[in-house]
Amino acid sequence: MEWCIVLLEDNIARYGAQEIYNSDQGVAIYQYQYIDVLKEHNTQISKDGKGRAMDNIYIERFWKSLKFEKIYLDPPNGGLDLHLTVRGCIKLYNAK
Repeated sequence: MEWCIVLLEDNIARYGAQEIYNSDQGVAIYQYQYIDVLKEHNTQISKDGKGRAMDNIYIERFWKSLKFEKIYLDPPNGGLDLHLTVRGCIKLYNAK
């Protein structure tokens, strides 16, 4: 689990600490050292509940719709095209 802590610290050093850190039910989030790193940076910890499909159902639906309605039907022509497609879908989703 040390590598998880190293990656977390590296990301914080590179991009700064986040206000809220969301984790799935992974083992790393239960390690005291991992939690301590987040607490040192005043980061709130948000965990998805085990077996709780409703925790993030809206974002899961969004990603499913994005993949099936945009990406699979009209595959992007590279990274920039993918970025613009996802960004456009996010703008549309947020406007609804």
